[in-house]
Amino acid sequence: MNFIWWKKKEVAALTEREEEVINWVGYGNTNADIGLIPGDSSNTVKNHVYNASVKLFVNSVTELVSIGG
Repeated sequence: MNFIWWKKKEVAALTEREEEVINWVGYGNTNADIGLIPGDSSNTVKNHVYNASVKLFVNSVTELVSIGG
């Protein structure tokens, strides 16, 4: 697992699925679209986005994509 350093803090590593979801969000896909790719629901995708945002200390999807994607 890779650790991401941000603001001189060690944060929890993103899961493989969280990284994948961030990449799909970066391409402009909606939660519903992303949910169709592996068969997850849009709510599951939303949870992945939320969890990644908390781990990376960001407040928006734009920040999330620029840092984690």
